[in-house]
Amino acid sequence: MDSPQGISVVAPADAFERRSTLWAAVLVATCASMTVGILPLVLGMFSDQFSLSLEQTGVLATVGQVGFGLGSISVLRLRRINAWRKTLFAAAGLAAFFNALTMFADAWALVLTLQLLSGIAGGAVYGLAVYIVGRTPRPEKAFGLMYVVELAAFSGFAAFFPLLRGFGGFPWALNSLGAFLLAAGAIGWALPEHDRPGGSPVNRVSHARAASMHGGMGLLALTVFQLGILAVWAYTERIGTLSGISPQDIGNAIAIAGLAGIAGAGTAAILDLRAGHLLPAVIATGAIVTGNSFLWSPHSYSAFLLGSCLFSYGWLLAIPYYMGAVVASDATGALTSLLVPAQTVGSVGGPLIAALVVAGASANPAIVVSTLGCLAATVPLAMAVRPLTRSAASQPDEE
Repeated sequence: MDSPQGISVVAPADAFERRSTLWAAVLVATCASMTVGILPLVLGMFSDQFSLSLEQTGVLATVGQVGFGLGSISVLRLRRINAWRKTLFAAAGLAAFFNALTMFADAWALVLTLQLLSGIAGGAVYGLAVYIVGRTPRPEKAFGLMYVVELAAFSGFAAFFPLLRGFGGFPWALNSLGAFLLAAGAIGWALPEHDRPGGSPVNRVSHARAASMHGGMGLLALTVFQLGILAVWAYTERIGTLSGISPQDIGNAIAIAGLAGIAGAGTAAILDLRAGHLLPAVIATGAIVTGNSFLWSPHSYSAFLLGSCLFSYGWLLAIPYYMGAVVASDATGALTSLLVPAQTVGSVGGPLIAALVVAGASANPAIVVSTLGCLAATVPLAMAVRPLTRSAASQPDEE
């Protein structure tokens, strides 16, 4: 199946229908995104190590996400090559290497540069893994499963990360993130070497122009939604700290919120398309807005915990449907390769906008940005799924 040029080679479609392929892609995505998964704790670690202000913390989050997005854009090219395993292994190694070099950084600009480079390499790994998940036969269920696994891993490591940091300091905590990147490269050898032929196996919009239009609206909705999410997620640790909550309690709250996120993603995986795309997303948005209201200057650990849990549940319930709406309009595979770049644009924009509006010792303006973004995202989502409603409702329930 190999070509001399290593381009435009495809794997048999049944390679993407094997459970081993889905699980390998899910595990690669989980390991490659660990830094993002516990982002508030990672930003808190950098903030304490380099004495960063709230504004600088937002800039660091933005730079990391920019790198992640630049790397994920490479999937537009990587989806056409016939060396996925070697590419993942090399990219994961580079991501871990640049991350480790941050230990020796003695200037703020160097920290940003190294995290940018690490993000670029890590983004390529994550982007390709998500692309493979999206090419499986039941993408909504597959994305739900992916986020269940990711959140389970994030939740466990969020509880362990402060202990690791307390035991070994900044170097141990930093390199633990690199270890996950190396694991992603190793697991990647279980993935196919090539893409499957044709467009999405669940493309439900037959007309190419209509598919592009509705898929574009889906990408816009995904971007705006992710902007709203990251506007608060990047500041969760600081919100707790500014409210007088201890680092260990913050870590515990984020870990428990991860369990709520698992429940949200699990709900999406079980529900699949029985209620379509829009209704679950609207319900999830209600949970996010309610969670944000509790995170508004929380006066107790209970309020912080409840807000974090509602926010996480809504986030992980909604995201498989935003992503699935894009895949359902994908006639060529190109739209699926843009899932992570679209999310990354939102992930960059959220902390960046929040960094511009936060003032002094209050992160409440970031909560406003988050609420408005999540509400606004439902509008293009409704436009994107309009032609999918009837076909989605008629999807069989069998596994």
